Amino acid sequence: MSYQKILPDDLEDPNLYTKQGKLYQESGNFEAAITCYENAIRINADDIDAHYELGHLYRAVGEYQQSIFFYSNVTRIDPNQVEVHNELGKLYQELGDSEKAITCYRSAIQIDSKYMKAHYNLGHLYQSIGQREKAINSYQVTLDLCDDALALEPNDEKVYRLRQSTAHLLNSQVRITTKTAPPHYVQGLFDEYANRFDYHLVEILDYKVPQSLKETLTSQLGHDLIFDVGIDLGCGTGLSGQVFRPICKQLVGIDLSTKMLEIAKGKNIYDTVENSEINIYLEQSSEKYDLFIATDLLIYIGDLKMLFSNISKASNQKGIFVFSTELVQEVDYSLTTQGRYAHSENYIRKLAQQNKFNILNIVNTAIRTEISGQLFIIQLEC
Repeated sequence: MSYQKILPDDLEDPNLYTKQGKLYQESGNFEAAITCYENAIRINADDIDAHYELGHLYRAVGEYQQSIFFYSNVTRIDPNQVEVHNELGKLYQELGDSEKAITCYRSAIQIDSKYMKAHYNLGHLYQSIGQREKAINSYQVTLDLCDDALALEPNDEKVYRLRQSTAHLLNSQVRITTKTAPPHYVQGLFDEYANRFDYHLVEILDYKVPQSLKETLTSQLGHDLIFDVGIDLGCGTGLSGQVFRPICKQLVGIDLSTKMLEIAKGKNIYDTVENSEINIYLEQSSEKYDLFIATDLLIYIGDLKMLFSNISKASNQKGIFVFSTELVQEVDYSLTTQGRYAHSENYIRKLAQQNKFNILNIVNTAIRTEISGQLFIIQLEC
């Protein structure tokens, strides 16, 4: 059914088009939604809702320049749209235009000095470009604002999650190493990252860890290697699953990010996908696995004792665990200035021994552009 047949007869009311556009957008019919919003703007060029929804829609499908165009129209019509200034900042940041992103975040803060998201995003931007002191300042302001808000509304889950994420990133800048990244931080990070994840990781960061791990594994154990049941821990959009699927009769994918899992499902890689925290899933699952895959998972977990223990318990006889780490020397693990964890080879060796794994191979490599790391192939003892 076309949108014209659903709309009432009064087709000169832009609000009717905007309302119908939102219904189409919610149902995933983006083409019809765009047509409705464009009709609303045809009738009223300053229809803020229509411009905003077009900006939001184009961002969701990765059309960033179009999104910027319509978000900018919103701020032209009403310069006090604090949320839209913040969204524009995120778009420019994703496009690598730090100067424009900073301007947008500062515009949002100038309108509302207590707008926590803009302070947080500004801190994250300063962190990404190496301006540590400015990042620390922005994160500290965000923490103070979160604490003020939670004093008034202690059960505000969104503010609590923002505070957790901010504290984690502030710790990374002041060199305080915690045991793990907050689950809400990891989930939010990858929900935001989902649409551009594959392109950015593979094309920009030259990410080849899944292929390298598989090549190392098959060269070690033979190219005719087949596993009955494998599990991809922190599977994301399925980059590792695509590589390991041919050597797994069954493959399960686990991830915290619902948006990453939506993309993975569309690739039809996994027999099952689960939205779960990995240790909780392994502890509750009665399944035993022959292959455990963890590419770019351990960088969000500092203390790996629980993970190694759970994998050992969930492993079939002679189960294989393949994974990557960022590399640090001298300490067991460290929280880096990028908010990720690096682990020492000695720490991995110690955990492997404690959990009855034999180390079959260790490869020193660049796991992404300018990041030194290691690839491990370990096997559960008989």
